[in-house]
Amino acid sequence: MKTLHTVTAVIELGAGLALLCFPSPTVALLLGSPLDTPTALTVARVGGAGLLSLGVACWFARGDSQSRAARGLLGAMLLYDVAAVAILAGQMLSVSNNVVSFSRNDKDGKPILTKEPKLLLNDNDAGKPEGIQLMIGRRPHAAFGNSIGDQQMLEYTKAGDGARLSMLVLHDDAEREYAYGPAQGLPKTKVGTFTQALYDEAKKDGWFVISMKNDWKVIFPFELGK
Repeated sequence: MKTLHTVTAVIELGAGLALLCFPSPTVALLLGSPLDTPTALTVARVGGAGLLSLGVACWFARGDSQSRAARGLLGAMLLYDVAAVAILAGQMLSVSNNVVSFSRNDKDGKPILTKEPKLLLNDNDAGKPEGIQLMIGRRPHAAFGNSIGDQQMLEYTKAGDGARLSMLVLHDDAEREYAYGPAQGLPKTKVGTFTQALYDEAKKDGWFVISMKNDWKVIFPFELGK
């Protein structure tokens, strides 16, 4: 856990300093458009100060990884990281999914763009590698999933030249987390299905299948106190 605290501290310190010193370029790098108002710059710098504070807290907690306070700090940081990734991903998808069409105003004939009620990208199944190409423009060297909706993304990743990593998480621990399949005789589910065919393809093509039951000693932080 000391290493995790250290890595987290370095990441948050770097992100905080970037937002404090260069808020507009940093946001442009993340979201594709710079900040253009004084209010937005101020909010970005406040967020940078918050990240800087979290980074400092993680740095000083790295030598006290067994205390409840240190575990609580780590849990809070993981919650923040997940929320930040979800917000940034949602923002990127909302921008990329705006389908617009060119037309002329009926009243005065001026050219206009109209946002259409259409989905440009469905981030599931084949839409995942399509979205990666749209947003990143490169074949990934590593991809991770946990259902049939990730199959094409993992296939696309593994088909590249050189070293490539495709990994699936199999949720098979009903006591500590969840168990669903129907791969390996696990209960069926209509959402996030992990089929036996997907499991067999992973084993045949050299993907890593990570078992929550057999490969995770600890899943949730509260288990450390048992």
